[in-house]
Amino acid sequence: MKIKTIRDLSSQMIETLVLCWNDFLFLVRNSYNFQVNTRDKVMVNVMLGMHSLEKGMSFAVKKKNWGKEKAYKLCTLIDKAFKLYGDDERLQIAMSVLEAYVNDSYSCKDEKLLNTIKSLLDKFYKNNIKAGVKEIKKPNFTATTDQILDFFKTRTSIRYFSKTPISDDEFAKVEELISCTPTACNRQTCRTYAFRGDIAKKIIANQLGDQGWCMNADTIFIVTANGSYFNSTYESKEAYIDGGMYAMNLCMGLHMLRIGSCFKMFIRTPKIEKEFKRICGLQENEIPIVLLLAGHYDEEHLNRQPISVRIKSKILRRNR
Repeated sequence: MKIKTIRDLSSQMIETLVLCWNDFLFLVRNSYNFQVNTRDKVMVNVMLGMHSLEKGMSFAVKKKNWGKEKAYKLCTLIDKAFKLYGDDERLQIAMSVLEAYVNDSYSCKDEKLLNTIKSLLDKFYKNNIKAGVKEIKKPNFTATTDQILDFFKTRTSIRYFSKTPISDDEFAKVEELISCTPTACNRQTCRTYAFRGDIAKKIIANQLGDQGWCMNADTIFIVTANGSYFNSTYESKEAYIDGGMYAMNLCMGLHMLRIGSCFKMFIRTPKIEKEFKRICGLQENEIPIVLLLAGHYDEEHLNRQPISVRIKSKILRRNR
């Protein structure tokens, strides 16, 4: 092996070790299992507790008086969260879950538990959210399979945009769609930020520059996930999975409105990420997932893009 090749490999190994060490430090500082009495710790426990109860209500076969300990624990967590942090939409959802649990035929009817739940609801619940269970039937889409397939096939990366800004109504429609994104145990850890103007220029400069097209976009969307909602062991990569699904819904939501977009990979080194978070005003525990540059199509000028031929995916079925 040539000396230059050995040097290059050694340099890459050292850089990889530095990045791995940085990831380790992030997990130790921010992961769920290393937190003690933080807001995120309390809220993720509320989210996990209400998800567990809500999922239990959906089971076709249940034991009589199921869920007693979980319901008590959720009551304690909600009360603690209110005392420490005040009202929060997630707490209202959790109390709606408790209300549905009380009405479940097989739930625990222990008088002390019921009184605890009633006292909590009387004190804090606004009764403006409906949680619990719902009847699910086979979807009856108004669009045909071919129309839906055409919707996905017609999405392509766009790097040239018109001067027409994305409107508030269009933002609202996209927000509605990304809120439907699946998420691990309904933790809902992802956020989307939208940047324009001078701050957008700083973001692009931080992320390897304009590259001949980035500043054509009307808006830079940045998707993040809260690393404090996952543990550092078997869930250490879950934030990236949740964030990836969320980003894809954002992308297709824009496409639904005939707004073009192009993903820009987030450049993840310790120095660059620290400055990126400072520019964007992100919390230390927020994990940047990806950038999505977007804007309306420029129909007055030729908009040429690579064909980017896709190799047809195969589902590798294993029946044994």
